[in-house]
Amino acid sequence: NVMAGYYGEPEKTADILKDGWLCTGDIAAITPEGLLKIYGRSDDLIIKAGMNIYPQEIEGALKADRRVHEVLAYGYDSAYVTEIFVDDSGVYASGYLIKGKENFRACWWQNGALHMLDIEGSGENSAATAILRHDRKTYIGGYVNGYRAALWTDGNLKRLTSYNGHVNALAARGKDEVFAAGDKGGYPIIWRVRSRYAGETKEIFMNTSEDGSHNDDMRGNVTGIIVCAKK
Repeated sequence: NVMAGYYGEPEKTADILKDGWLCTGDIAAITPEGLLKIYGRSDDLIIKAGMNIYPQEIEGALKADRRVHEVLAYGYDSAYVTEIFVDDSGVYASGYLIKGKENFRACWWQNGALHMLDIEGSGENSAATAILRHDRKTYIGGYVNGYRAALWTDGNLKRLTSYNGHVNALAARGKDEVFAAGDKGGYPIIWRVRSRYAGETKEIFMNTSEDGSHNDDMRGNVTGIIVCAKK
């Protein structure tokens, strides 16, 4: 009496209706006290290195901390999350999908929903490595076209380098300044992008010696950035 099945989908119906029973997919066990404990659903189950991971248990443990207001745990086949950002509008995450052994595709998630990022039609590697919400806009940093630094603003792509480069971290100030930290050709750098001036970009190289002098032999990478408000 639950349902006759899924319309036009006999295979899916056969998976859920068996011998007159509705298979809900709930995972449960009888405790030593004789109580029924539901751990989660089989279609939500994350299997990592042979271990069964229940998202509900992870979420419950994190919610026990009074500093945590919202939490979402989920798994995705052949995908990596690189950074998360949470604000009043939801949970945002940057990352990439693995399409092959060495083939990455940049993407991001909003409240668990997957979105692919524009990479200008290139089949070369791309990844989203940083994400930031500021002034109702979503900024995502990473690389496209085989390691060329990139910045996406609400999905619109802007290349920061024409050759090797990466974006590792983002920060913003005011309504029109976004800062991206990373490397360009192996040198540590911060880009300042000003939307007010049609995406004007300024490069700030960080390869200086302790005395403040420029040093072309100093290579590296900027992995984090904090920008203070102007006085």
